[in-house]
This record gives sequence, structure tokens and C-alpha cells, in this order.
Amino acid sequence: MTLQLRTYQLDPARAGEFVTWWSATMPALRQRFGMQIPFAYLDENSGLFVWGVEVEGDREAFLAVEKAYNDSPERKALKPPDAAIVRSVSAGFARVATPPA
Repeated sequence: MTLQLRTYQLDPARAGEFVTWWSATMPALRQRFGMQIPFAYLDENSGLFVWGVEVEGDREAFLAVEKAYNDSPERKALKPPDAAIVRSVSAGFARVATPPA
């Protein structure tokens, strides 16, 4: 399994609006392309939204699935509520840092 950690800095005053839209669209759409979203968290005070997306297989498999997703008409048709809500986005591959207790 390969996990990508995605971090969005949202406008704190409008973060709830973005997360409502994201929750209604992103998990189902990503799942149709073979991705799973194991977690998504919003820090309401700061507007920090952190979520993970997983694909079965290695990084190359992840990148192939992500390309198919990004190139799809469904992805291109997505309309976030307002692009100004998202102040920045970062994404990178992650691994477990501590063993389970």
C-alpha cells in the first residue's frame, strides 16, 4: 500500500464550506479510480486540512492511478466552492513513523 499525505491550508473562516464540498465529492470519486481515503482531519482554528489517499501497490502504481484520475473528465469537471478558500496545498508520500502500540 502506498499513502500520499495531502495538506491544505484553508481560509479558516471558510474551511467548513470547503470540507463540506470535499466530503460530498472527493471520497466517492477517488474510490472509483481505485483510491481509498483512510483519514481526513480539519483543524478548525487554523484551517489546516490534512488527509491521506492510498493505492494498493508501490509508488509507480500510485502515480499511474493518480494520472488516470487527474486526466479523467470527472476530475476535470470538479468545481470547488471557491478557489480562494485554498491558500496552499502540499502533497508527498508518507510512511508509518511509529509502530502501533
